[in-house]
Amino acid sequence: MDEKISLKSVDQYAIKYANQLADSFFSKQEKINGPEILSLCEVKQVNLFVISDLLSVWQQESQKLKSPYFDYEAKPVIDIIIQFQNTLSNHILIGKSDFLPLLKKAVTQTLYLILAPYDFYADTLAGKGTNFYMPKP
Repeated sequence: MDEKISLKSVDQYAIKYANQLADSFFSKQEKINGPEILSLCEVKQVNLFVISDLLSVWQQESQKLKSPYFDYEAKPVIDIIIQFQNTLSNHILIGKSDFLPLLKKAVTQTLYLILAPYDFYADTLAGKGTNFYMPKP
């Protein structure tokens, strides 16, 4: 049986579920940290997709460390940058308004992975993954 998944329905469910998760967590705290992200949702894949997005953001921000005036490729600089990245990765702290889009995207990705694993991996391998899963606000 070949059925099409309603992406609109998946997005609507993801938004509702992500809002419930976020409302529940942020009713007790103003910000969420790394360990709390890893244990936020019972469906671990949701948590891992959030961490994966944070890693992507960090990699994009790291690419901005280029300058015609400074040598960011020098070994001592690279060593310090790696130390900085490792320290910073242990100090994730995100407010609700910044976290909610990450959570909505992670829930959507997880649902897509569960409901259409072949399509999920095909899109991911084709490089379409990042833009495809973003739920509409």
